[in-house]
Amino acid sequence: MLPVSRSLVFLKRDARTLYSDFQSGGTSTLTSLMAILDQQPDQLTQLRAKLAVAREHGFSSWLTQKDYVDDLRSGGSSSL
Repeated sequence: MLPVSRSLVFLKRDARTLYSDFQSGGTSTLTSLMAILDQQPDQLTQLRAKLAVAREHGFSSWLTQKDYVDDLRSGGSSSL
């Protein structure tokens, strides 16, 4: 579940960090990506890194997660 205090800035940073770790050959990153994305990523794009971050927090896509965060920030009562 996504902490209420998270913003898109932090989530994008998480995706960039995941992408950078993968590019530098981090084995723990590869293991976690395989579990999150249900496949072995031979190449990771920044878009797939965002998808991995979204799925890590229980969302089916980055856009769904973004909409959820935007709704929370605007005072809405969004739910999964």
